[in-house]
Amino acid sequence: VGECANQRVHGGNRLGGNSLLELVVFGKIAGENAAKFENKNAKIEDAKAKEEKTLGEIFAQKNEIDFYGQRDILGELFYKNVGIVRSEVELSEVYKTVQDIKAKLPLMGVGDKSKIYNTNLVEFLEFVNALEICELVVAGALERKESCGAHFRADEECA
Repeated sequence: VGECANQRVHGGNRLGGNSLLELVVFGKIAGENAAKFENKNAKIEDAKAKEEKTLGEIFAQKNEIDFYGQRDILGELFYKNVGIVRSEVELSEVYKTVQDIKAKLPLMGVGDKSKIYNTNLVEFLEFVNALEICELVVAGALERKESCGAHFRADEECA
């Protein structure tokens, strides 16, 4: 959350190791403000009902495709094709794979249907969220044609 505050403490070339300042300082500020907003605007019962409905939908999903395997595929693809050096061809292939995995989400579920200490459920929720972030990262990288900082386009027309 702190990194998303977009305070540009390190400028346009902030690499991963420099993120601690944003994480701690701006994450605390964002968290405090989110709590104030939530306390003023949300009805706890409505939020609880919505989350219970979401959990019910997840528990009802089929478990035909192992999401752990899909997570590993994404990790390898991102390591290989969405690192610092990128090309449109590779990014497009990764984007297609992300879309394919998203389309298969209804066939991925959790094997553990318990509601207490369910690490399988937590990891599935993390996977679903990571999949959304993967899509956004690749879409952004495809749109950015010029090289800058930790984003180097190896395409002949862009380099």
